[in-house]
Amino acid sequence: MSLTAAARELQASLGDVTSAVITALVAQLPTYAHLPREQLSGDVVRITRRGLEAFAEYLRADGQGGFPDDYGTAVVASAAQRAEEGIPMPDIVRAYFVGVHVALTHLETTLGSDLRDLLPTITRHTFDYLQAVTAAVAEGYSRERELTLGDTLVARLQLGGALVEGRGTEAIVESARLAGIELPTAYAVVAMSVTDQGVVHAGAERSSRDSRPRDEVVRARLVRQVRNHLVSELGREVLWLPGYRDALVLIPLDRADDAGQDAVDIDSVLGRSDVPILAGIAHGSPEEVAAAARIALEVRDFVERLGRRPGCYELTDVALEYQMSRPGPAQEALAALVASLDDEPLLRATLAVFVDENRHRLRAARRLGVHANTVDNRLRKIAELTGLDPHRPRDMTRLEAAMAAARLRA
Repeated sequence: MSLTAAARELQASLGDVTSAVITALVAQLPTYAHLPREQLSGDVVRITRRGLEAFAEYLRADGQGGFPDDYGTAVVASAAQRAEEGIPMPDIVRAYFVGVHVALTHLETTLGSDLRDLLPTITRHTFDYLQAVTAAVAEGYSRERELTLGDTLVARLQLGGALVEGRGTEAIVESARLAGIELPTAYAVVAMSVTDQGVVHAGAERSSRDSRPRDEVVRARLVRQVRNHLVSELGREVLWLPGYRDALVLIPLDRADDAGQDAVDIDSVLGRSDVPILAGIAHGSPEEVAAAARIALEVRDFVERLGRRPGCYELTDVALEYQMSRPGPAQEALAALVASLDDEPLLRATLAVFVDENRHRLRAARRLGVHANTVDNRLRKIAELTGLDPHRPRDMTRLEAAMAAARLRA
């Protein structure tokens, strides 16, 4: 028994073997079981029969020269078509393995013991054939997916741009149609940036010569990490717009009154990303996204100037400080209340942390790396210098406002 004889047997039985392969595909792969009957009896039968012919030719040639070029082109084209139809690539690859398995089973049944001496050679050629087919499938599938994903990405970016730029209802609706997205009732607009400390802690190496490029690479990696985490956790049609000093994210809301709860959810998700993020958040209908984006960006930049801890902030979280940030006599008067701390960096830092930790002395002590009694001593010194006691609610409110005004003036 020779390889040529085995190849002839397979070629002589192409009709029966092709039918057996189609039956096996439907039985073993749910994806193929759900294909329309006309597709199974048409395109799938055609590429299956051509695959069996190529396998037979491969055996007859004793693996020399690989399979015909036109077949490689056909596999690439077929994989691209399956990708366009949404069939998973693993199922496409498995289909070729199923086909070869059915073909070898047919040869074993038909030729019996005569095939035994050829098994080592047939096994080697089978692996080589499947390796070449798998590579061709991957090429066609990935090429089509890149085109599809590229078109989808462009459409989503255009929709995000239409929303953020406030191009009008008609333009927004048309952009959503092209992106294949149903517009929600409202969006949560999140302006986010990775903190400089986050970049440093992620391992950026700083030097006078190359710190900027290294920092940018690390920052880009952290932003991608947050993007993947946010989309994975929220599981929604999130629109991600790069730039805006890291990213502007539009998160669909089911109802406009979901905004408050969604802010909590987003803050929680960002906290689980393991990346220190400062974010401003605002909400609005699709037509109001442009205004919401301006607020979110301003809030993010504002809390950064205030030196706030990583987290997600709404305008209501900093409304008092925001109002005080407007230049004028009131801001100057407030800043003057803590001017006596200008030459006391330890006291100023202690007061800032005490405010940031919501007046909790133990948490403030942990952040500062000192004993709680040390915090108390410093707060008493602050009271002596400013005339305002951090332990008295009325005085503390004025101190918070004064610290904010001083930061903003600086």
